[in-house]
Amino acid sequence: MSLIVSSSEIPIVAATPNIWDSYATPIEYGLCQTDYKPHKNHYRELNHIYDHHGVIKTHLSDIGLPYRPQDFLVGKKYDLLFLKNHGIVIKVGTNHNPVDLIHPCFSQPLWWATDVPSGITTCVYAGEKLSPETPESHDKFEFLEIVAGSKQMSGDMIEKANTAFDGDLPIFIDVDAEYNRTICPEIRALKQELAAQWLNNSSVNNADGVQDVLLKVYGDNPTLEPWMQQFNRHQPLRRMFWDVQNLSGEDKREGLRSLWSNVESWTQDLPRENDGNMFRKLRAVVSDWRRSERPDYNGTKLHRDYLMPPVPTRLSL
Repeated sequence: MSLIVSSSEIPIVAATPNIWDSYATPIEYGLCQTDYKPHKNHYRELNHIYDHHGVIKTHLSDIGLPYRPQDFLVGKKYDLLFLKNHGIVIKVGTNHNPVDLIHPCFSQPLWWATDVPSGITTCVYAGEKLSPETPESHDKFEFLEIVAGSKQMSGDMIEKANTAFDGDLPIFIDVDAEYNRTICPEIRALKQELAAQWLNNSSVNNADGVQDVLLKVYGDNPTLEPWMQQFNRHQPLRRMFWDVQNLSGEDKREGLRSLWSNVESWTQDLPRENDGNMFRKLRAVVSDWRRSERPDYNGTKLHRDYLMPPVPTRLSL
């Protein structure tokens, strides 16, 4: 039997169109408008994007997004990707443990995927709106004590630029497995035990799994009740992101179209601040970047990152 197949015998397979080309609103990645740091080779520990491009491409494809490495904002431990018109920030890096970082005061991802061999985790976050000024009702030291008192490390929380606000309620957005891990071994073990019941279990939506961990670990702490309510604000979006992962073929393609349509609608329904151009401010979810006047500067002069719509305006606070 001949193992050689002539070209005339090879079936012609039609190329499958990219799902993102069929969305009602095109996927458009944004740029950080207030960042001046030369990130490409600056304080890098690992080039997440170029060293593991196949992993990142797979993760983005799973949620119906194109892979364009040139659009990432490259940092020291994490890289960021902003989605214009959809209010989403994607965080890619190795120093992340989504289960151990489940906490009411921490911004929780809408979806995540981890590649075990490389250690790369891709997280999808809802972009949090920054208040122009710190609300008077917010005491950063009190916020730090609330987190530390619930047996979670509070590293970097004292920096104002690492905190976003839902009204007057602060929410920590620069979560890091090294600086914000669970302190108490018993609580850490409980989180892992609870997560084992729904991780990789297609019969349980991971969004509900995260909520279950929050309720069973922190539900009896009345101090954290306001943050538990804040978590619920994004819970419908979390369920959408995880639900679509249980689909396949054309059902998944249709599910992704519906997902990103809903994300866009959710974004448009958010109240917008009037700063002259009616743009929403979205903070990057990491704080590795500092405003600097020289490339080698890595001091502590803070800055805030904003995702801007296509308006030729630069905002500096």
